[in-house]
Amino acid sequence: MPKMIKIHVTYGETKRVISHQKGGEVQGLRHTFLQVFSDVLSSEIAPAHVTFQRYDDKFEDYVELQNNERLEDDIKIRALISKQTARSSPSEAEPETKHQHWHHCHLTMPRFSCICLNSDLTHVGPGAPIFIRPHLIKKNTTYRLWNSVSRQNDSFIQRDPNTNIVNCSGSFNSGINTVMDAIDETRQRTFYVALTFSDKVANKNYAMTGNGKGQDITALEVQSGDPLGDESVYEPLYYWSYTMFRNKSYNTLYLGCDNTGKTTLVENLDLDYPNPQALFVLNKLP
Repeated sequence: MPKMIKIHVTYGETKRVISHQKGGEVQGLRHTFLQVFSDVLSSEIAPAHVTFQRYDDKFEDYVELQNNERLEDDIKIRALISKQTARSSPSEAEPETKHQHWHHCHLTMPRFSCICLNSDLTHVGPGAPIFIRPHLIKKNTTYRLWNSVSRQNDSFIQRDPNTNIVNCSGSFNSGINTVMDAIDETRQRTFYVALTFSDKVANKNYAMTGNGKGQDITALEVQSGDPLGDESVYEPLYYWSYTMFRNKSYNTLYLGCDNTGKTTLVENLDLDYPNPQALFVLNKLP
């Protein structure tokens, strides 16, 4: 299982902690940086415009981290944005992105169809078209979660009100049982959320709770204002327009579904090529 490290990133006056795969290259960190700092960055900033520096005690100054440098331990760095904007011509882009394109394709599967437009990868990030941009989860916002692996009904995450077991067999007409709120559970500068169901009739709230690999996700009744256990808290991570939820207690496992609609915690060994069971589309509700 991949181990994760914590990277304390400073950009201007903003300081945040980013999770990164141990041994992962600096190059991959740039995409995560754009996602996590998207609220304070210009929409024209692309990965090619981002550089990182760490403080070198020997020289008593900041030195630039190279794109192919691997990060093995927790580290404190700062981010810099070049003056070049995302509107620059492809010839001005860095070699790694200069000739790469997301080619036109039409992929059709029984329950999934996607049109991918031809666009330069330097535009992938906050300045990208909305359909290929990470859709960052927002605190105190209401969502449905949809998973493409489940083959049950409309494949929405739902709470079974009779058993309080969470499954991925919900339909558009399942009502409140497929609706959940993302509650802010930020801890030590890392953004976590709890996903909570509400029973308006019984006036009860339930937090989606992990119980280990392969075990059913359950909806645990919680009282307003009471602290939540780590089993009920998740760190949102992003892969293109999908969201992944890493459980804080079982920190190598992610919320996931199988084709039977069972919802559990699953392994997700390579975040560059993630387990499709762990990929969710968020449907934001009014």
